[in-house]
Amino acid sequence: MTRSELKPRRFAAVLFVFISLCTVNTAANASAAVSLNAVIPSGRSVAIRAEQTVQPNTQQGPQESTQKSISPIQPIMLLPRDVTMLKLNRAVREIAVSTAQNPMVNQFVTLDSALAYLSSEFEKIDGFSPKILDDVTQKIRSFITQQHYLAVSPQTIAELSQQDLSLAAQALLPAIGQPVPAQYFSQQVQQSLEQASVQKEESDRALSIAVRTPQETLRYAIVNDATAFDVVFPSVDASVTDCLGNLANTAYPSANGLSMAVENLLSQMREIGLAAVQKTAGATDKPTPGVAIACPLSDDMVKRFQADADPVDSLDSGGEDGAGNYACSVLTKSEIGPDLLLANSPESCDICNTETCHSVADYVSQVQNAVLSMAIKPFLRSELSEIELSTLPGCGECALPLKGTTIGFYPYWLASEAYQQIGFPSINPGYLNFGVFSRVAYFALPLGSDNTVSDQLHWASSRLFENYLRELQRFNVQRDIVVVAQNWKAWRGTDDIRSYAESHYKTLQSIQEQAAHWGGINGVIVYFNDYGRGDNANAILTYMSRLHDVIQQDDALEKLELRLLLDIKGLENQKTRVGASVELSQSYFAKLTELFMVASRDEQLKSAASELEKGDEPIASDLIDQTVPGLETPKVKNILVFLNEPSSEQKKRLRMQMENEFKGEARVEAQQKIIPVLGRLTLGEESAEPHRQFIDDLAYLKYNFGGIGLWSLPLTPQTDKGKADIENPVMSIFNFTLKLGYGDTEVGYVDTENMGWLAAALQEPAATEVLSVCAYACPNRIAVLWMLVVLIVFNLIFYALYNTHCPTRKVMKAHPVTFLLLRWSPVLLALLVLGCNPFFYPYATPMLAVGALSMLAISGYRSYLKMADKLERA
Repeated sequence: MTRSELKPRRFAAVLFVFISLCTVNTAANASAAVSLNAVIPSGRSVAIRAEQTVQPNTQQGPQESTQKSISPIQPIMLLPRDVTMLKLNRAVREIAVSTAQNPMVNQFVTLDSALAYLSSEFEKIDGFSPKILDDVTQKIRSFITQQHYLAVSPQTIAELSQQDLSLAAQALLPAIGQPVPAQYFSQQVQQSLEQASVQKEESDRALSIAVRTPQETLRYAIVNDATAFDVVFPSVDASVTDCLGNLANTAYPSANGLSMAVENLLSQMREIGLAAVQKTAGATDKPTPGVAIACPLSDDMVKRFQADADPVDSLDSGGEDGAGNYACSVLTKSEIGPDLLLANSPESCDICNTETCHSVADYVSQVQNAVLSMAIKPFLRSELSEIELSTLPGCGECALPLKGTTIGFYPYWLASEAYQQIGFPSINPGYLNFGVFSRVAYFALPLGSDNTVSDQLHWASSRLFENYLRELQRFNVQRDIVVVAQNWKAWRGTDDIRSYAESHYKTLQSIQEQAAHWGGINGVIVYFNDYGRGDNANAILTYMSRLHDVIQQDDALEKLELRLLLDIKGLENQKTRVGASVELSQSYFAKLTELFMVASRDEQLKSAASELEKGDEPIASDLIDQTVPGLETPKVKNILVFLNEPSSEQKKRLRMQMENEFKGEARVEAQQKIIPVLGRLTLGEESAEPHRQFIDDLAYLKYNFGGIGLWSLPLTPQTDKGKADIENPVMSIFNFTLKLGYGDTEVGYVDTENMGWLAAALQEPAATEVLSVCAYACPNRIAVLWMLVVLIVFNLIFYALYNTHCPTRKVMKAHPVTFLLLRWSPVLLALLVLGCNPFFYPYATPMLAVGALSMLAISGYRSYLKMADKLERA
């Protein structure tokens, strides 16, 4: 064989061995961190750099890992682009990994050339947009590192020839100028020499020369790290991703809330899929009860299980132990995939007694991790906008007195240009029916690592909150601020916790001072996230007690109401039942009793029962005096609880939990202090009955708890024409549901008794449909009150002139209608003030009674004088 024939064959052999070595080593890199240090000369781990580009670390369970790694102040919203990326990321990973594993392609002179090559490959994927391409390119940048490459140099060949190593020189000739990663260079040279059958002694001499005289160069390459790729580019099966679109464009109050929503959605998909499988096996066509969203799994997946469920085919597909049954064998696959949604449980499969099995919970956890890694957005402080709230056209009434507290949350990112730039829906300005909200809470003031308020956000400048406070005050809506205590579980020491409360009080005092001109704030809500039934509540008790004490010592803040906001975990796993009891240490609310309950009705009734058993009958009047709330009020007005999906179950579990923690009158009192907050309004709805679940939730919360909370406010956005969009069914349903049965005190949610008969009559729905005078008089109640004062003064002046100045008397007699209206206009305005101004509601009825009696008295007195005058003349 000639040397010319030997050259291409040796080159092919060297290339084959080299690629094989690279493939083996890159596979090892994916499973061993040690290999990364060999690939990256600087010793930096790609996994570490990848973690810096994403917020959550998704290697643990979804609720634990994400809640420990993020702050509740960070928005949690799955954007439509995120849903698209969950579908495309698998293809992105495949391109990146294949490039990293191919040493002949994975060599770039500059970083820009590496990014350009990858971008050209990504553009070939269907569904990529320029914006998505930019995002992916930025993320893939962290996987590209500069590496040392070595190649056989001409000097090496020359020195080998001089040392009478011509066969070795011939073997290495094809590798001249062909750079390979430095860590593979000696292996490649060694393999080339062995393929050329160079003797060991000559091979060792040639290797030492090649290693000593290489041609060095720097190249950019993609480092293959499977773990980091999974974190930065999470993916979900296409059929599941399509259904995840139902979760998009909704801000969730916590990572736990979104995790529960994903689990509920996958549970519904499983029910639909199992129904499709059972249909082939002889099931009826009746719809599966409880399934709300039609999100079918892929046909190919369902068909595999349908064939397995066929009674005829199943005889040949497995034995009696179920080892060959596809619904069981899929559990043993190494890859966790969507097939697990239709698989049997490991407990029902004999094959799992001998082999390691996955379960549907593993796939649910995987999807939760993927969704959370995309949905959790960074905390963006810059570019805050002025909060613009306006009344919804046709809904100008002030907040009506309600039997419960109705509260909505305003997240700070709704008025942030930075979040709108990354794809958040623009709802600023936003329009709202203020009439059905008792309170609106600004979310939120975050606490830093030193447990001080790290950023006042919109409260740092009056320009940003002026309109917000002014509008809420105009419509008589109370204003709250949420303080997020995300590190509360790490609080140690009573003195330290008390100092935190004092520090936060000073911040609130400062905010109140600068906001006082526009009505100020009326309440503070402290958010304790990730609250479990086994958690020690001493930190919460100490903090809230001290905050209450320092606020009460300040005359400017003493009327500030305190509330708790809890994101409770584990409620869905509670095996609550009627008649069960809960230990104090394992309770959610009972261990917080000293904060939100001070009445002792239950204890008084127990004491009275004990006296009756002894034959002593207590005096009823004394018992009533003892049970009527006195001057003492609880430190915390309410406890608000985020209600996760599925709300149809969670709200009932919450009530059952309270019934198990409290007994007798204490149970009733506790229920009146708890306010569930609906965190999602559309996921659990039946497609045939829009908003069915929302209506059910409102009805249940309306009569079983102390109020209704909405996360977040059902704001109506502005159209392109600069006007409020008339389509907002959530706001309309909420308004109608609360006012339903307005005049029925047993059913209605509006507290008409405390409004007084005049206010209730003026704001009766039947009357407001014709003309709502309070829609004008209440928001402008200060102007109306001044008009009343001015008209009274004018009437007094004209009355004096009428009796003392003849020309004025002549003018007044010449225009009787005008001055008759002037005389009665104060009466009409007084009725508007008493019936439309919330401040006068408690005094309206007695003042009207006094006014009516006064008019009767004056009329009677004037009649008496006239009669007396006639008698004198007679």
